[in-house]
Amino acid sequence: MEKEIVVDGLKFIPMSFGVNILVQPNLGDAQKGQVAINDKPFILKGVRHQIIEGGIPIPFIQQDGLYSIDWSLYEQLRFWKGATPYADVMFGSVRNGIWKDLDAPVALPGNETLHVEVQNGLARPAPITVQILFVGLQGK
Repeated sequence: MEKEIVVDGLKFIPMSFGVNILVQPNLGDAQKGQVAINDKPFILKGVRHQIIEGGIPIPFIQQDGLYSIDWSLYEQLRFWKGATPYADVMFGSVRNGIWKDLDAPVALPGNETLHVEVQNGLARPAPITVQILFVGLQGK
């Protein structure tokens, strides 16, 4: 049974939306992707990320977090200023399981699309696939 949360009389359930982005191995290589939010309100609380291979996470020791995640609405509306920080600095790390929620939740109406760009911060021997999850609460 899903856990229901009531905020000001409105019912929400935990929800996440994910996208996998394949990034080429050179330093500075970048690739874009997007994920559509359902047709219900969504309160975005945090962003999670990990490198996967063949659909499964790679070992923790290899989860370097040396890539940046630029995410936005409409490919313009960003929620920070300045250079995009590395994923581990901005959101936390799968290596230690310590995640940083956003400083303030972002309320999104239904039918929005989150645009994502992952940029490689390290020269690598092969491309990587970065899995990104947008986690929060969806209206019922």
